[in-house]
Amino acid sequence: MPILSFAYEFSGLGGAAVHVLIRILARRRHYKENLWLPLMGLAFAVVLAAAAIWFVAQDSIGLRLAKSREQIGTMRAEGTIGTRAILYRDTWAMARDRL
Repeated sequence: MPILSFAYEFSGLGGAAVHVLIRILARRRHYKENLWLPLMGLAFAVVLAAAAIWFVAQDSIGLRLAKSREQIGTMRAEGTIGTRAILYRDTWAMARDRL
């Protein structure tokens, strides 16, 4: 899950950027205006926001990446996903017993 944590921190930014992009494109096309200036501004804002997120959360992201590498190394060495397989097996068994 830590691998996804890194992506999760940037997903809100990406979702907001896509939403704004769709609105800008629709409005600018409706009025037949140039699209490049607002698109470049949006790209700059996204890069600036990503840099700010990295600056603030750099230590946390680094720790999560190190932990993820450690977990992946363990999974490769064991040839399994570890205790998750047992957890999933037990969960499916409980669900099957309820039916």
